[in-house]
Amino acid sequence: MHNLLDLIKTTDEYIAYLKDHNFKFDGNGFPIFTKDMFLIEEPKLIVPYSNRNDKRIEDKKKTLLCTFAPDRRIYPRLNKIFEE
Repeated sequence: MHNLLDLIKTTDEYIAYLKDHNFKFDGNGFPIFTKDMFLIEEPKLIVPYSNRNDKRIEDKKKTLLCTFAPDRRIYPRLNKIFEE
C-alpha cells in the first residue's frame, strides 16, 4: 500500500469479495452487520494483532484481536487479508 490509488483498489477488492459472499450494504454503501457478527460475551483479553501469538494468551477463543495501530502498520496487513 503505497498511495491513495492502492487503497481505493484494495477497497474495491474487499467490496467485490463481500458482495460475492452475499454481504449486504445500505443505501450509502456501508456494510450491514447482523447480530451474529457481534460478541456474545466480553473477551477476557484484548491484544494488538501483532501480539496474537504471545505466550501469555491462555485462551485464544476468549481473546479479542484489535488493529488500533498507526497506518504504517495497518496498510501492509490489508494486502495479506485473504492469505491469512
